[in-house]
Amino acid sequence: MKKKNWMNYIHHMEDILELKINNTNRLKLLYQLKQIEELSIILMSYPIEYDIEISGVFNA
Repeated sequence: MKKKNWMNYIHHMEDILELKINNTNRLKLLYQLKQIEELSIILMSYPIEYDIEISGVFNA
């Protein structure tokens, strides 16, 4: 899985949404996005068991 450039993403979203994020909050957001990315890599490495996945959706 290719790593994302999260700082570019944050700047892009700031431009689109006309956000004014200070540097402290920008760094916090960057840290959180990187954590989410790392966790998603771990989760995506597990094999999918379709019976469990489908039953999980219906039992939710």
